[in-house]
Amino acid sequence: MELLRKLPKLLENWECKVLALGFFAIIFFYSFKEREILKEFLLTLASGDGAAIEESLEGLETAYQENIHDKEQLVNLDGALYNFAGRSRMNDVVKLNNGHLTTVRESSVAAPQNADTIVYAQQWLDILDIPFLFVLAPYNICALDKQLPLGVTDCTNEDADVFMDVLYENQVPVMDLRKILHEEGKDHYDMFFITDHHWTIEGSFWAFQKLTDYMETEWDFSVDPACTDLSNYQIDVYEDWFLGSKGKRTGPDFAGMDDFSLIYPKFQTQMSLSIPSEEEYRSGNFYETIFAMDRIENEHADYYSLIPYDAYIGGVYPLVIHENPQAACDKKILMIKDSYASPVESFLSTCFTQVHCLDMRKYEGRVGDYVKEFEPDAVICFYNTQIVTNAEMFWFGF
Repeated sequence: MELLRKLPKLLENWECKVLALGFFAIIFFYSFKEREILKEFLLTLASGDGAAIEESLEGLETAYQENIHDKEQLVNLDGALYNFAGRSRMNDVVKLNNGHLTTVRESSVAAPQNADTIVYAQQWLDILDIPFLFVLAPYNICALDKQLPLGVTDCTNEDADVFMDVLYENQVPVMDLRKILHEEGKDHYDMFFITDHHWTIEGSFWAFQKLTDYMETEWDFSVDPACTDLSNYQIDVYEDWFLGSKGKRTGPDFAGMDDFSLIYPKFQTQMSLSIPSEEEYRSGNFYETIFAMDRIENEHADYYSLIPYDAYIGGVYPLVIHENPQAACDKKILMIKDSYASPVESFLSTCFTQVHCLDMRKYEGRVGDYVKEFEPDAVICFYNTQIVTNAEMFWFGF
């Protein structure tokens, strides 16, 4: 617990003393065991022995992790204290100047060798006369307006630029959504949740529209315009419902809660979804097929355990197969993707008869073998800016 390590410094400030007393008072009434742990720590603190205090802090932190009940409430109390004190970092999470939570990469880990894999994949697919596109989704730190607190640096976008330069040099077809977003004058941060690293579902739908525009223009695919018109979709907004991955590490009182939108067609749909690794098969309309509603509505869970973003598809799986025999376009799409693409693949399922999706975090086969078996009409690699330095995501086996 980060607060404990910084407690002696914090206690030099009288406002923090008051908050700390309230914090310890709450712990004090939890149970006899926790009261004894706290008593021992306070006695050591009173002694003024710096080395003993540091050792006691380590012991108290371990005890906190192992024994204290309802730790989520204490994380939130910790977050409230950090927010009150104007701190921008907590539990490896950084609060940007605009209030958004993120994690930063302070040292470059550029991996142009990952881009070499994409170059080879595109050349291999070109021999098979299968069109390929690499899509770069933005990260929640804007390259042109980082909003970083004083003294904090981040290399994520710069590392991605190194990656993309290799693709440009080798004439790989790419779509850098970071650039398109700014060319259209959109606010980068409006596309992202405040407490999570993912973009909003509205942001995902915008990316879906850009992707289908490309398919029509560059590949001459016929996409039903009704499927890409947001006015043809229902938007259900769950207000103050989503505590994202960063918010779970800091508590809602550090940066608040996010609204979450479910976007689904008003028009009639009939489709299916298969997850072979789970032996799961769902069919029906878009809502019945795509959504795992227990991720967003569960009477036995709270905002610390719910993951509304995973309502689209359900989570991370090696392979997801979408089939929509009624789709206007009979093309078969293979998508190599990360979690940023989960809503995007869902919307694509309204347009094409088959959309197969591989996530290399889980998929253990060779993508080349899958291409030969599936014989797709196009292959899309859809990764977010942070993921392009992760070698695990580029073991394609072409």
